Amino acid sequence: MRRAAPVGALAVVLAVSLTGGACSAGAGDRPVVFAASSLAVVTDEIDAALEARGDTPPEWILAGSRRLVDQILDGAQPDIIVTADLEALQPVLDAGLGYVQVVSRAGNRLVLAVAPGNPASIEDLDDLSNPDSLIGWCAEQVPCGRLARKVADEHGLSIAADTEEPSVRSLARKIAAGELDAGLVYRTDAIAFGLETVDDTRLADATTTYAMAVRAPEADQAAGPLVSFLAGSAEVLAPAGFEVVEDNR
Repeated sequence: MRRAAPVGALAVVLAVSLTGGACSAGAGDRPVVFAASSLAVVTDEIDAALEARGDTPPEWILAGSRRLVDQILDGAQPDIIVTADLEALQPVLDAGLGYVQVVSRAGNRLVLAVAPGNPASIEDLDDLSNPDSLIGWCAEQVPCGRLARKVADEHGLSIAADTEEPSVRSLARKIAAGELDAGLVYRTDAIAFGLETVDDTRLADATTTYAMAVRAPEADQAAGPLVSFLAGSAEVLAPAGFEVVEDNR
């Protein structure tokens, strides 16, 4: 199966797209998809499902939602953009760039992930205030960071964060490597990196719904096959830890 373009390749791809004009077709005229980095865990499965039914898989460009949006506002023109929440996508919809929101029912939730072996003996969210532990969360500008801060605000938590990561994948990778003792990541990334998680009932409502927009008038042609999966294909989404939620429009 083809692998999604890594986050590190984003600058190269965007440099080509921005100097050459629109970024509206990938290799072999595949549609270009800017997608939140947390979707990396399911791109191969979506590609395989599309190929099995005779559709062309997209060219995936993965990064933090805020970074992707900024690139579009700077002139990049992917066929589809998928962000980890609607707030991240809204600037694209408001900018009059020809993007139209379409249904996405892919959902995710925050979990408290700990380093292998849980060396800091993290037992619940309150332990994230311990200055002796190495704690990370996503930057406030990206959806996983906004959601983590919402949880902290709602429950009066003081998070002693040692780092603010630009994407949830970056955060999960550091926890998996033992560079951090704990952090709040999406369940899908915890599964993908094999992270141990600690239950805390205060995370029960810490959920997000992905938001998706396509460039009109190419919307139906470019996004149709992909939308069918992000709009509620439980057989593809559920094994990776995603949830199928109600229509979020």
